Amino acid sequence: MNSTPARRLYTVREAALLLGIGKSAAYEMVQRGEIPIVPGIGPIRVTITAMKALLGEPPPPPHEVHLRASRQ
Repeated sequence: MNSTPARRLYTVREAALLLGIGKSAAYEMVQRGEIPIVPGIGPIRVTITAMKALLGEPPPPPHEVHLRASRQ
């Protein structure tokens, strides 16, 4: 069993790998607003909720996201 908590933020490069697209394509999608980002925290970050939506998966329940945030 994996005890590592799921990450909530990914770099654009990591998002590209998970989506199976190139880094340049991912940055273009960010610029067009197709991949939502978290502004103002330094390097561009993509949320797990955005990643799940792009992959066609349901987002984590709100209480699960809150619990993960409080543990980190």
